[in-house]
Amino acid sequence: MTIPEKDTELKDFAWLCGLFALFSALLIRFFSLTYVLGFLLVTFVLFHQFYWRRRHLPPGPIPLPLIGNTLSIDMRNPAKTFSLWHALYGPIYTVWLPHPMIVMASHEVLKEALIRQGPAFAGRPSGYIWSMFTKNSVHGDGIILCEGERWEQIREFAHKIFRNFGLGRTQMEEKIVHHINYMIGHIDAKLHGNQSIKLDMEEPISLCVANIIQDFVLGKSHTFGDPQFRKFKSLIDAVLTDVASKSVQMVNAYPILAYLPIPALRRYKENGFALQRYFLNAIREHRERLEMDGEPRDFMEAYLREMAVQRDNPHFKVTVGRRC
Repeated sequence: MTIPEKDTELKDFAWLCGLFALFSALLIRFFSLTYVLGFLLVTFVLFHQFYWRRRHLPPGPIPLPLIGNTLSIDMRNPAKTFSLWHALYGPIYTVWLPHPMIVMASHEVLKEALIRQGPAFAGRPSGYIWSMFTKNSVHGDGIILCEGERWEQIREFAHKIFRNFGLGRTQMEEKIVHHINYMIGHIDAKLHGNQSIKLDMEEPISLCVANIIQDFVLGKSHTFGDPQFRKFKSLIDAVLTDVASKSVQMVNAYPILAYLPIPALRRYKENGFALQRYFLNAIREHRERLEMDGEPRDFMEAYLREMAVQRDNPHFKVTVGRRC
């Protein structure tokens, strides 16, 4: 007669409970109650930490209490650490930062998740470090940090606008080529025909990519050496550096730590709200010259028009944080 799998698990669990009770009784017989309670507490914590809370998750490195795997990551080269875990645990594994995060580390897995099951993976982070910029909005805000019904509506609208702007056609390609040619011209001018000169390509490539994005979104672009662009890029770089720091990630996991004087968190807030003010100024400028007739000049104007049309739709409203 075959014992059902569930019954087997229950019998194994009952056997372990009985063995644990017997061992506890022996401890009480030979040691004080304080030592026994301490032993039981430590045993419970270890059991919960290393088995119970990981039992339904993909495999991964064993997390430490409270801090997870944060100390295991080489912050100078995080990709190296994640590549090592990929080799050890496979294309899907769990990392605790310090709460569990499922990492998908292969093209096939990503294709299955993001393309074939896209709606199931359309959620966005909603932790403390993100919600401070959106007044803890339930569905987040913007395109990057929104989810649920709001994400579906804004995504559909964004696709429609970019199709109108020539997405996938020569109309959009011409704009992209224009900014690429501007970058190439700048590089040629720097070289002066001398192919042996070494150039730092970070600024030319960054400016080219930023101009392509801002041309479509804000209807503007920058020239090389533009102090406004350098300030804008420095803010983005600073925010991305600090948000990935161990101290800010710990604050995101345990928001009560935000009351401590943490330099990285202070910088993250200051630079994050400075970035928000940059875009709020762009919104204000677009509103001042907003026209409801004709083709929209850029994505922001198209979005502001849609906001005016859908005044009662809560998903087409701009939500900003507390310090902007």
